[in-house]
Amino acid sequence: LDHAFQTAELCRLHHPDLEWMHLVGLIHGLGKLLAHRMLGSQPQWAICGETYPLGCRFSPHILGAQYFTANPDRRRRLYNTQTGIYGPGCGLLNVVMSWSGPEYLYLVLLLNQAKLPQDAVWLLRHSKFSTLTRPHSCYLPLCGADDLRRLPLLRSFQALSAYRRTPLPEGFALQGAARTAYYTGLIDKYIGGGKLRW
Repeated sequence: LDHAFQTAELCRLHHPDLEWMHLVGLIHGLGKLLAHRMLGSQPQWAICGETYPLGCRFSPHILGAQYFTANPDRRRRLYNTQTGIYGPGCGLLNVVMSWSGPEYLYLVLLLNQAKLPQDAVWLLRHSKFSTLTRPHSCYLPLCGADDLRRLPLLRSFQALSAYRRTPLPEGFALQGAARTAYYTGLIDKYIGGGKLRW
């Protein structure tokens, strides 16, 4: 919970004009609920870590890429090009991503018809897609114009949501009732006050 509020407050500090991004900072880790026994008890390796596209060549820069040698898809010619089964510039929302906490949260938000802007949902889905924001990413040919426009925001969010203590300016962080009221207001505005289907 501390990390969620720290990320949300860092988003509020660095992107004061994007209130939806403050909420993205708060909820970005909720996909990890898949590890809970009520939601399937999925192992940590299946929901945490880096995400990447399926159906095209794996980047050698993915953390743990050496384990892809055992994946039979690596030997399929169709999957061994930069764009694989996709067309160039198809857009990342048309690409199948590896299963992960961010992918689950993305699907939950779509299922519940959250009122978040498309930029917010895109940011949540790709928050752990680290190879996309590295220099000379091999996944850029999959990107459409909207994806390329969003890349600077994704780089910023990945830096803000990194697991490290970053001090906030004195007196900046919302506390107590003010913090509860602010973030409850964002949840009501962009997600709704009712129960979510998980």
